[in-house]
Formats: sequence, C-alpha cells, structure tokens
Amino acid sequence: MHRQNGILDLFDSSEVIILSDNETFNSLVSEQGWPTANLAELSRAPQCSVVFSFSDAAAIRSHDLAAQYPESRMVFCALHVFDASLETALYSFDLMCASDFKNALEKQCIAAEMMETSSRLRLCGQGADGWVDLDSSVKPYALLKSVEGPFVHSVAEFFEVHHAHLHRKQAAPFWVSGEFLVSGVLSVMRPTGRLPYENSTRDVDAFVQKVAAANSVKMIVTDNKVTSFCIDAEEQVDFLRILGGDRQELVTEFAIGVNEAIEEKIDYARNSQLNEGIEGIHLAIGNGVSGYHIDFLCPSVGVEVEG
Repeated sequence: MHRQNGILDLFDSSEVIILSDNETFNSLVSEQGWPTANLAELSRAPQCSVVFSFSDAAAIRSHDLAAQYPESRMVFCALHVFDASLETALYSFDLMCASDFKNALEKQCIAAEMMETSSRLRLCGQGADGWVDLDSSVKPYALLKSVEGPFVHSVAEFFEVHHAHLHRKQAAPFWVSGEFLVSGVLSVMRPTGRLPYENSTRDVDAFVQKVAAANSVKMIVTDNKVTSFCIDAEEQVDFLRILGGDRQELVTEFAIGVNEAIEEKIDYARNSQLNEGIEGIHLAIGNGVSGYHIDFLCPSVGVEVEG
C-alpha cells in the first residue's frame, strides 16, 4: 500500500483515484498501491481524483467529467502541453506525492500579501541581483482558498503566486530587471499553438537538456525584456526571440514559487509542470499560442520588500 504523502494529505482521504489515458502509467502506479482508472472508461468523476493527461482529448474528457459532477474534487496535471512521456509522467507523480500542498497554500498567502502591498520587491541571493516593480491596482493570481469543498485545479495553481502579461496592448502589471542564474527551463506549447518553425520541438527539447546540464546559465533582464541568456558563456537570446513567437523575448510572467518540499527531488532535465513550483522565482516569455511559453526557473532566490 502506498505511503502517507502529499496527495492524501491534500484530500484528507485515502480514497483518491489516479486517472489517465495511458494504461502503462496506470499499471505502474497501481503497483505502488494506488487505485487507477482509464479516463475513457469512466462514466462519472470519482469523488477525489488526480488526472494525468497524456493527450488533449484526455484533458477535455476530465473537464467534462468535472463539469457533470460539480461535487467532485480534482487536481489536474497537464502532461500533454509539457512532456507526455511515460518517464516524465512518473516523475511528476512522484513529485506530487512529495509535495506539501497545505504548506504551499500558507506560503501563497505570504507571497500574495507581499506582492499586493509593495511597489517594489528586491530579488536577491542564489546569483540573483534584481528587482520587480508592481502595479498595486492589479492583484496577483493565487488560490488563497480552502480545499475542503469541491474543486478542480491545475496542480500548478497550488505552488505559485504570479502576475501575467499575455496581451501586448494591455499595460504590464510588473516590470522586472536584473541578473539571474537559471537552473532549468520549461517549455509549453498548447494544442492550439503555432510552432515558430518546422521541427522546433526537437530544438526546444534539446534546449531544456542543455540548460539542465550546463555549469552556468546567466540571464539578464532589462525592463521586462531578456537582453542576454548565456549557457556556459554561449549567447542564446536570439534563439529565445524566435521561440517566443509574437511576444519574442518580452517577459510575460513573474512568479514566486512556494513548493519547498521538492527541492531535493527536482530534476531540471524533466519538462514537468511540477518543476515550476520550486521555491524561489521564475520568469517566462511567450504565451504557448504564438510560439512557446518558456519558464526560467531560479530556485531559492530571496524576495524582499524594498526598504
């Protein structure tokens, strides 16, 4: 039988069913003692479930089930827009089990209050020397809510507080500048997204691996624009400009991560949605529609109120 872990703690229940559209994944998770089910074979949503979508069809099916049974409680892990390999799915499941969801929600409250009440935050330590100016009229996104009743949430919602600037014509709610050391990157391409060029997926996968294996990755941001991205002193900012699609190298997200529990288990070579919640900060370019959404993970960076 599976050990007590973050998933069971979140639901306060031992009756949690793991759902996916991959029979091999279900079989391997079952061997760990978890009840599993294939999304395509379900007639109703379980009371408590964690969904791993290997395809867009699975994502649509899970949300349809949740809509039909609004009393259910569901956490959703979108493998299909990150990396839908079996290895990354099992890695993501392991990180989810290791996570402390309730502690992360408490840390969200602290981070959200800091972002709501401060005009400038210093970003320091772990190779970071920068700041972010914030528009106090725009609230950052965070769950900040009890999970005792029915809910449907992406797993990423538990582990970060963020501002986004996805529409060029709207005013940015944040302005970030500084130098940062990057430990890993994530790439997201939505099913409706446009590849910036043919076979770019192969190059982006190689880029994720290259960053993870590097001795040093240094990023410079000036007024919400990535002006340098050096992997072991090799400049890559032109490549990022292409990957970002219409938004090019402009920063589209500033986030504070609150999942300290995964620090010892994280593998930056995995393009897993769970990685972006690592405690520290992350910045991103692109929107995953006109080109990729690329997250730059800077773990353990301190966030302090200016002055």
